[in-house]
Amino acid sequence: MLFVGKDRRELERKMKQEGRLPPGQSLTLKWPVLPYGSVPVFNPETWDLRFYGLVELLLKLSWREFNALPKVERASDFHCVTRWSRFDNRWQGVAFRELLSRLHPKPAAAYILIHAEQGYTANVPLADLDQRRSDPDNAS
Repeated sequence: MLFVGKDRRELERKMKQEGRLPPGQSLTLKWPVLPYGSVPVFNPETWDLRFYGLVELLLKLSWREFNALPKVERASDFHCVTRWSRFDNRWQGVAFRELLSRLHPKPAAAYILIHAEQGYTANVPLADLDQRRSDPDNAS
């Protein structure tokens, strides 16, 4: 990570000057843990990921099936609604486009409704999840 051995305040000033730190945000070098409710117990034998609704093919993946899908690596900044930002984070996982290629959303599909632990839900525009990035290394 580019921050190792540097002063946080100095880095925060640099990120503001470069326009990477949004107004009202502050730089953090750690990952704040702010759970909603209790932390669920993960069981790979019962975990699943399901897609249904306005799709041509219904899809249900077990943990093993999900982890067998092709993986990608990305680097990005993270700006939390609780007013902290963390820069140049390395991520690895399955690209959403990989899942879309199996689902074939119908033309009327405009949003994804995500259901998570403890009744948490979030609406995300399908167009936001289906963006192709201009960087050829991030095209999936």
